[in-house]
Order: sequence, then C-alpha cells, then structure tokens
Amino acid sequence: MLALYHTNISVCAQKVRLVLAEKALAWESRVVDLIAGAQTWPDYVALNPKGVVPTLVHDGRPIVESTVICEYLDDAFPAPPPRRSDPPIRWSARGCGCGRRSRTRGSTSPAAR
Repeated sequence: MLALYHTNISVCAQKVRLVLAEKALAWESRVVDLIAGAQTWPDYVALNPKGVVPTLVHDGRPIVESTVICEYLDDAFPAPPPRRSDPPIRWSARGCGCGRRSRTRGSTSPAAR
C-alpha cells in the first residue's frame, strides 16, 4: 500500500503526485495541513524527522525527499519506464527539481541573485 503525506501547495509533493499518476499507481492521500503546523506534530515527525512534505509510506516504510521518492517509485514500479530514451528530454526533466527555477526565469536562491 502507498500512502502519500502531502499538501496541494507544495511543488515537491506535486512532483511525486505526477510520478504516481504517470505510473497509474493506487495511493492513499493524507493531506498535511501546513497552515496548522501539522508537519511539526509528533506523529508526522516520527515519519519525517525534517518535518517537510512530501513523505511516501510504502508497506509501512517511510521514504522522504521528493527526488528520492520519485527514484524509489521508478525502482519499485519499473513499468512504465521512468525516463525517456532521448538524453535532452531526460536532462530537461532533471532540471525541474523542487525549489529551483529554470535559468530563463531566475533563481530562488539569494546567493544566485
């Protein structure tokens, strides 16, 4: 069983939901209310000590960090293939990481400004 702890306002959680949808995997939605501070509650911190979303729980095992979750889903559920065979398409997909913007839109990092 897959359970995703997420919120609709998280780009990182959205990335995981996209992979789940692309692979047509059944999963249970567990919304974490960031406004109420639910990411700091003891039951959630027990799953994800960093207190961030998303967290995927697969058969009782928590997996944290969106990129790690996406890679885990690709390994655990290999069909359909995780990446296209065309290197430029694979490269551009890697550039869509959480918390980053493309070079054409600028950076979210103060150091890069």
